[in-house]
Amino acid sequence: MVRKGLVKKMLAAGLSAVLLLSVAACGGGAANDAYAPNFSGSMKGESMDMVVSESTAWDGMYEYEYKDSYIEMDKIAETPTVGGTGEIVAAPQRKTIKTAKLTMQTLNFEAFAAALEQKVAETGAYFQYADVSGSDYYGGRRYASYTIRVPEARLNEFMAGLDGIATITNKTLGEQDVTLSYVDTESRIQALEIEMESLMKLLEQAVNLESIIKLQDRLTDVRYELENYKAQLRTYDDKINYSTVTLSVSEVKKVTEPAPVTVWERIRSGFGRTMDDIVEGAEDFLVWIVVNIPYLVFWAAVIVVAVIIVKRKNAKRRQRKLEKQREKDAAKVGSEE
Repeated sequence: MVRKGLVKKMLAAGLSAVLLLSVAACGGGAANDAYAPNFSGSMKGESMDMVVSESTAWDGMYEYEYKDSYIEMDKIAETPTVGGTGEIVAAPQRKTIKTAKLTMQTLNFEAFAAALEQKVAETGAYFQYADVSGSDYYGGRRYASYTIRVPEARLNEFMAGLDGIATITNKTLGEQDVTLSYVDTESRIQALEIEMESLMKLLEQAVNLESIIKLQDRLTDVRYELENYKAQLRTYDDKINYSTVTLSVSEVKKVTEPAPVTVWERIRSGFGRTMDDIVEGAEDFLVWIVVNIPYLVFWAAVIVVAVIIVKRKNAKRRQRKLEKQREKDAAKVGSEE
């Protein structure tokens, strides 16, 4: 009897465990249903209010999953790795935008322009913007501004080649790390694509007009956001893959020397600049005289003619005054007699 009672107790405990597992499974299924809509069954006979509520529940799951994935990728982007030597190594796949701004001087603009075009072609770069200005009025000096896009892998090669074709008077290098923004944009694109797929399935099964309109409005918003993020990602890729180099070039007669250090060097440099300015000013004045000879001859002739006309008018005016004075004198003499 004792053994039979023990067997009954064991059977009762087993049945209780089975019932508890069944209840837990039903509860887990209900919890999952609260977060993910069921697309396999037919929607006939079900109200669209249920569909909309399922969509809202799915949005909650989407926000939760997106947040978790963003945190994970954020950690990957921020966490450095440790190399075999124990040194901290930067995480791979960093996304950086590199820029460079240079001010340059050249003695021969034609030679510089040809060398720059050759260097651009050799490194696979291209001109995004080019503006050449100047006048041949005073010695033919020209100025130019260039914006060049250079493949990031060959930026150092391109920059090294610039030293040989002109004198660099100023150089500014920049590097912007956009890894976190890039990863964030990728995560948003992935989440929006998942949401759009789910909305499309809900729209296929929808039967209520009001719910269909709501789903279509949401789809429009998702598509718009998706295109904006994809455009932002393309902009990032373009700036990351091709660095931007800005050049400001001026044609000069004498390249600027390094800044003097000692007093004697400053005096010598200042005296040399003064003499150069005097010579340059005399040359410019001579060029101006020669170039403007036709104008000078024309205006000289105009001035001479004007002076002659004025003198003749003044002479006639004096002659008339003199004649009037003589007539007055003659009349006065006649009255006295």
